[in-house]
Amino acid sequence: MDNQTLFEELGELAQQPVLWFARQRYQTDRSNHLPDNGRRLLRILVEANNPLTAGTIADILAIRPTAVNTLVKKLEAESLVLRTRDKTDAQIVRIQITKPGRERLAKIDTFRSNFLAALFSVFDDTEQAQFTKSLHKLNQHITSEDFAKQLSQNMTSADKAFFNELSKGHLNRDEQMHRLLDRIKRQGSADDQAKPDHS
Repeated sequence: MDNQTLFEELGELAQQPVLWFARQRYQTDRSNHLPDNGRRLLRILVEANNPLTAGTIADILAIRPTAVNTLVKKLEAESLVLRTRDKTDAQIVRIQITKPGRERLAKIDTFRSNFLAALFSVFDDTEQAQFTKSLHKLNQHITSEDFAKQLSQNMTSADKAFFNELSKGHLNRDEQMHRLLDRIKRQGSADDQAKPDHS
């Protein structure tokens, strides 16, 4: 297979509606551009393992605190989250996931798992491992500085500006999300250690 055919096959695969749909609906919520903030909020509350403030949630979702309040009201109306006053400071409201919220996420996860199993059922274990390895290798290559230099040598100024604009929004989203979640987990651990022992 020549490079052009391989590129066309990859391009055709990337444009398949089923993959766009799956990425938007069933990705592991690591990227910061998914439209379903309600589902993402539930996932964040589960991963944080502690109730969070609206401000923290706004930072993670990269939306305004007023949008978080609207979202929380909607989820609260569906009994998926619960708002509670902080025990030490009544002005602070914390949001936590409820049992129905966890059940909703479990249902989404089951559907996603079944979808992925059906999608990749065309591969046996060896083929899937090799395909994964090849995709990883290609991703590493196209995000390398060497490839960026090689690519930029053949670009016009307008192409470079367009590419840089596309790259800005893409590169830092995952890193930002993981840093915020790590901060929340550390904050939760510190809060747990600071709680007085009433035993």
